[in-house]
Amino acid sequence: MNDWIHPMLLESNLAAKLVNADVSNGKLVPIKQPRKLEGTTPEYYGNYGNKDRSAIKYNGRNYWSDNKAATSPYYGGDPENYLGIPYPTYGEDGNVQIDLTNVGSNPLTGAFKYCVTFVSENGWESAPGSLTDYEVEATISGKSPLVTVTWDVTNWGTKDQSISYAKVYRTADNGADFFEVGEIHYNYNSLTQTGSFTTLTDEMPDETLLLQNPLTSQENYPPPDAGKYLCENNGVFFLAQGTLLYFSSVGNPHAWPTTQFLTFDDEITGITPEFMGILVFTRNNVYRVIGADNPETIQKIYIPGNHGCISWRSIAMLNNAPVWLSNDGICLWDGNNISVPSYRVVKTDDLAEKVKWGATSNDRYFLILRRDTIVYDIRNGGIFYKLNMTYDYAWFDDGSGRFFLQDAGGVYLYAGSDENLPIQYSSPYIGGAESGVKIYREVYLTCENTVQFSAFIDGVPLWEEPVSVPGGKQRIKLPLHAVGHWISITLESNDVIRELQVIYG
Repeated sequence: MNDWIHPMLLESNLAAKLVNADVSNGKLVPIKQPRKLEGTTPEYYGNYGNKDRSAIKYNGRNYWSDNKAATSPYYGGDPENYLGIPYPTYGEDGNVQIDLTNVGSNPLTGAFKYCVTFVSENGWESAPGSLTDYEVEATISGKSPLVTVTWDVTNWGTKDQSISYAKVYRTADNGADFFEVGEIHYNYNSLTQTGSFTTLTDEMPDETLLLQNPLTSQENYPPPDAGKYLCENNGVFFLAQGTLLYFSSVGNPHAWPTTQFLTFDDEITGITPEFMGILVFTRNNVYRVIGADNPETIQKIYIPGNHGCISWRSIAMLNNAPVWLSNDGICLWDGNNISVPSYRVVKTDDLAEKVKWGATSNDRYFLILRRDTIVYDIRNGGIFYKLNMTYDYAWFDDGSGRFFLQDAGGVYLYAGSDENLPIQYSSPYIGGAESGVKIYREVYLTCENTVQFSAFIDGVPLWEEPVSVPGGKQRIKLPLHAVGHWISITLESNDVIRELQVIYG
């Protein structure tokens, strides 16, 4: 299909309009209608995205950012229902309390510091506190400090509870480095539905302390509030917040050092992985970010062309290459250059507010709009056609090899039913140059069953009737007044259309 070029200038193997037709074998073969499935949500099929989320899977776990969230929670996950580990607070009303009057059998004497980290049920460890409040100084003389740590246990026993236990760290006398001295847990009795926190009496001498595990999670802060467009590449996670791009520690989706960010000249409108790093979009520009596994090697590279992203929902991966919608049309990044395959092929004007979702399946990019869907098919030579259907969200499942669609009515399997979608085809203007007048005599049609056949001479309706095609072939003799500069044919059918030929002179 090419609806950009004037129909007078199209070649015969192009359609001015082509809807619901698979052309992989050279014929117009109707695409099957989607089939409604039993499950009503993407989660039922192991997908945790939706029309407002950027969802990823890392090491068998799902994480997402809610890009429309105005208040917390901004993130989620499964089986971990969060992104980032909360850190403790200190002071009179904080999580951490230390009783320096406690007397024990092996008391301590000296100038010490304490800090605490929270650990999730899967072993992810938090920062020891905020940037300005992360330790307690303790001058001790012959006492055994009693450390108490508490946290919210309202949802204890459910996957909503992100804190499993706390680690307590201490320095040696007049030291600077923290080492672990013990753990504090919450013991829950499921029969009585009650529980209590353990405490820690610190009597560890410095000689033993220096042999314990050191504190390594100083920078494991949660992600920034209201981050958008969560994505991951090479174990590094990325989020956008306004004009800032944040990135996590390698291999840890819960650790977001506060100094790890880049600044861009305009608001970030989308992020996607690419071959060596990620692409960061503003509305009018594209940047490549590589080397994020080390803050000292990270690079931000401007890509010329002004092919920014106008809708984050349009971003997808087509045969491992990022594809998206810019002000100039559908764009593709091959690792070196940005191409615009839709240019002078398919109209993409004023689509920013019409985009519902972009997804790929079997080397096809589906740009789902409010009223229809544009398909960019690289398997069959980089062609375009349309589908007269629209959904809110779509995804391809690598495990089953199936393409799913979802809207308020439920979840559907693409082309999964036995019924055909109706093909809609409009030919180019047939007849050559507009300056000459021709007599259009006959149309030969090779197809199956019944076709709604329409013919227009210089834009004036000539024939608009259903045509039965017994035996798969039909000869349509046109009226005597079929004289004009050009003729155009439209066909609508639920069956295969093999050939169309116009006889004129």
